Amino acid sequence: MKRIISALVLLSTLSFANVSNGIALTVNEDPITVFDIDERMEMAKVSKNDAVSSLIDEILFNQELVKQNISVDIFDINNYLEKVAA
Repeated sequence: MKRIISALVLLSTLSFANVSNGIALTVNEDPITVFDIDERMEMAKVSKNDAVSSLIDEILFNQELVKQNISVDIFDINNYLEKVAA
């Protein structure tokens, strides 16, 4: 009887559990969490669909940078800004 009651208590506790930072989706093996989506929604003041879309675009962009072996360091940026300023 005690086992049945403890199992019911455990199941009822698990049924009220909430995912706070679970993986919502993956983009080519890179995860996007529920927290990332919520954070983007608050930061950009956009809807959930727009937040997901921008996160996917950002991950795809970063993956393409790695795939094409494109990198920029701070010295390249400073040299470019000096040329623009001149």
